[in-house]
Amino acid sequence: MSSVPRLTGFDPSTITALVNEPIVRQHADDATFLWGARDQAVFAPHFRLRDIARWDGRLEAHLDGLRIAGDFGWELCRDALADEDPGAVFAAAVLAFGGGDATRIRTVIEAGVAAPELARGLISGLGWLEFAAIRGRVDELTRSPESEIRRVGIAAHAVHRQDPGAVLDRAVAEADPRLKARAIQAAGELGRSDLLPSIRGSLADPLEETRFPAAWSAALLGERGDSTSVLEELARGGSAFAEPALAMTMRLLAPKRALERFRELKRDPKTARLAAVAAGAIGLPDLVPELIPLMGDPPAARAAGEAFASITGVDLAYSDLDGEPPEKVDEEEIPPADPDEDLAWPSKSAVEAWWKEHGEDFETGTRHVLGKPLSREALEAALTNGTQRQRAAAAIDLALRDPSRPMFEVRARGDWQQRRIRSWSS
Repeated sequence: MSSVPRLTGFDPSTITALVNEPIVRQHADDATFLWGARDQAVFAPHFRLRDIARWDGRLEAHLDGLRIAGDFGWELCRDALADEDPGAVFAAAVLAFGGGDATRIRTVIEAGVAAPELARGLISGLGWLEFAAIRGRVDELTRSPESEIRRVGIAAHAVHRQDPGAVLDRAVAEADPRLKARAIQAAGELGRSDLLPSIRGSLADPLEETRFPAAWSAALLGERGDSTSVLEELARGGSAFAEPALAMTMRLLAPKRALERFRELKRDPKTARLAAVAAGAIGLPDLVPELIPLMGDPPAARAAGEAFASITGVDLAYSDLDGEPPEKVDEEEIPPADPDEDLAWPSKSAVEAWWKEHGEDFETGTRHVLGKPLSREALEAALTNGTQRQRAAAAIDLALRDPSRPMFEVRARGDWQQRRIRSWSS
């Protein structure tokens, strides 16, 4: 991936004496910055796998520069931990765990478990490295007496889609809510249907932070009763779980009930955007005529355009179906952290004209993904060609079709994903 040469056969102190310190400092700064940008990109509606792979190539080149710098590279990463930036924790974790130095590993773990945001950087660093090279260290984390460290170990297994075994069996019943929630999520991601009885017990948990992953994982593992009810309840709430709960609910409900829920949301201006999100998850071309009016409603317009693209496979910008933002947008209607800010503004009239010309090409009453009737082949194509949000949706739909198979990880290193997709259907 990287064109930076690796040095071998040198004493670390000799390497440190030879390094260009300003250049290495730039490597450290850029690695931290690029991780933060990548962390946003893997959830973005306008990034695709090829973009992630290119981004990862740049990030790995900076990490290589830090590795080659020996002790000086590590010292820069260690000192940056004081900034309490998850990107700095990521870079330090890659160097520490990649090098296998126990003292450095302890330093990174202590920094990474100090706050939930920092733990994300630590887990991401573990996810960046080849699992075979760090498995022993990750297994040690899962046996720690500290629940937050065990959580990191289980999360590292999960992002690599490696089953930690009996450790996970115990963790889904842990008292610590963060550890328990991550273990339940991991069970769904890993296809551990044998843990479904234990997960069902958390569907009534008083904490949404536990109840949502329990319902989400139970649904992935084949449960279609209580999990759907819990997801519906969460979708009607105003928490951060409302939107992912709604999207999963639309996949689980019978088509008639899903359409009723979509129209219920569409009738209320306050939930019009959620109606668009629901339509994209439902995937029925029948909904396009009802999506088009939402494209004239600023708070819902871009989400409606994304739903249209997810159903039809049409790229709004490439097909000249996008337009200018409305001149006057009520800033109170669009949240400060706008999940649609990177989406194109659809041209309502252009989309309407396109649908009049092409609408008959789509089979009504059949769920579609990127312009094709829903099938394993269509979902695998979406994993290759879709945007990151479309790819994440396709990974969920694939997992729902085969509860015993681990869910595809769309946030993994781009080059790894490209290789795994080629063998995914084998």
